[in-house]
Amino acid sequence: MDKNKKLVIYISGPVILILLILIVKFVFISSPGIEIPEISGSQTLSIPVREQIAETYKKARRKPTSENLGMLGMVYHSSANYAEAAKCYELALQKNNTGWIWNYYNGYLNLEMGNPNAVVDNFKRVTELNADANLAWYYLGSGYKNLNNNELAEESYNRITSLKTRTIATNTTTRQGHFPLGIYAGFELSRIYFDSGRTDLAEQTLQEIIRTNNLFGPSYKLLGTIYNMNGDTELGKKLTDRANDLVDFYPPVDTLIDKLVLLSRSELYLLKKIDEAEKSFHSDWALNLVEQGLQFLPDNKYLLSKAIRIYLWKNQNDKAIALTEKQMALFYDNYAEIKNTGVYFYQKGIYQQAVKYWTRALELKPKDVTIQDYLAKSLWAVGDKQKSLAILNEMAEKNQGNVDVMANVADLLFQFGQKEKAAYYLAKLQNMAANHPKVLRMTGETAENNGEPAKAISLYEKSFKGGPMDTQTIRNLSDILKRQKMWGKYIGLYRKALGFHPNNPDYLARLGEMLITCPDPTFRNMEEGKEFLERAFTHYNCPPDILVSAGSQLAYAYSVLGNKQKAITTVSQTINVARRQNIPALQQAKLETMLRAFQQM
Repeated sequence: MDKNKKLVIYISGPVILILLILIVKFVFISSPGIEIPEISGSQTLSIPVREQIAETYKKARRKPTSENLGMLGMVYHSSANYAEAAKCYELALQKNNTGWIWNYYNGYLNLEMGNPNAVVDNFKRVTELNADANLAWYYLGSGYKNLNNNELAEESYNRITSLKTRTIATNTTTRQGHFPLGIYAGFELSRIYFDSGRTDLAEQTLQEIIRTNNLFGPSYKLLGTIYNMNGDTELGKKLTDRANDLVDFYPPVDTLIDKLVLLSRSELYLLKKIDEAEKSFHSDWALNLVEQGLQFLPDNKYLLSKAIRIYLWKNQNDKAIALTEKQMALFYDNYAEIKNTGVYFYQKGIYQQAVKYWTRALELKPKDVTIQDYLAKSLWAVGDKQKSLAILNEMAEKNQGNVDVMANVADLLFQFGQKEKAAYYLAKLQNMAANHPKVLRMTGETAENNGEPAKAISLYEKSFKGGPMDTQTIRNLSDILKRQKMWGKYIGLYRKALGFHPNNPDYLARLGEMLITCPDPTFRNMEEGKEFLERAFTHYNCPPDILVSAGSQLAYAYSVLGNKQKAITTVSQTINVARRQNIPALQQAKLETMLRAFQQM
């Protein structure tokens, strides 16, 4: 072969190979007829979201299988690109209409977007292909309900009302449901009955929910509404108060949707899901999502604020503190955010951080006496007494005619042990407004310190009557009544206090304890005391020390009433709480002794 022919073959070989590659790509990869949605103007998206979309889009473009198209839909969905997500789910279904998963995600997307017809179409298909997809029946019921088709909604919910198990965490999620799916379905049925005028059936359904799961708060609220409508306002209020002790309504846990959320790198979608996790008291899930968000959105100021709050909630204080410099810089001129973050640290007893935030808040609003009050407390707590007293002096000098401010100053001075100066301001206040509730309370404290209990009680009672929201007055009065063995007045005080603070777990626990253990048996009421203690023990936000106290007293009440199993269960739960919260060993030992006694009954 001559040199020219060899040269032609040498040059044409690679050219032919490239042409073959292009032909294959066109025929097998371009997939004419499939228009895979692509985000236009993607520069508005964050870099992590753009990268995630680009990678998934490339895979779907190269190999447009049902799985790849559906996964692209999930990525679009989790980045709040809903139209593109819906299109991808539909393309995935065109590729394979024998599977149900993409109908499921498409149905949920339409549920979020408020398209009930599409919700019904998709979840109806899911239930046809997989009748055991229980949450699909729940969503199908929601779709029919939103279309005002109560008959089919009831039919859907009735398919799952018998389910008694909760959603369990899997290796891809970190939470489990608070309640069985059947409870949610039963509640939705009760709402349909109520809305359609079948209140007797609604009442019956709600009572059954409470009988089988007495911690489902929404059932108490709706039942209270029914009793109020029927004229039984006393029972209606009691049920409403009970509802407010418990977690409000949030949809059931869906681990398939959790997988979707775990894909998200988008502030539009992820921040919303963190809020939902926090409000529904899924603390581990909220923490998981926060840390996922920080990986991809480390400079998002809204995420940083949520992260600080969640870390403090989970007692990961060092992690919260580590974010404060960046978060404060991003919110430097935002008074509300700076003030509220200071409150979160103050409530956790992290006063140095509270000082930092409230110092900045005061720079933004120098005349805000509430922040001055908080800052003085925090400075005192960290040992900067001079600055604390300087703030109080300035408050007093600039607000000499304002009784509320002057009373707050005097009160703090008493708390700080600055008795001489506090007494000076109190004397001025007694001349200005002797019947001001806080002035009466401080005068009562002075009488109590001087050994005049009867006078102190009288003053505290007047203070409570004029200012029932002052929790310090209630505590002072209850303590002295207990010391004076005035059991009837003690019980009466907490009954009145609960009229103003109906969901205060401390007041519920104190009243319940006195009703079951009162030294004067004529004041005991074991059943009523048990009810108050149950409310405290199951309160959604009960502090650990009150939880342990209420749990031990409740277990005792169950044992006296002859319910051995509930006594054992309750004290066992209380021991677990005590161990997690590092309650003193002596108190834990007493609980374990109580458990052994119940087991031997």
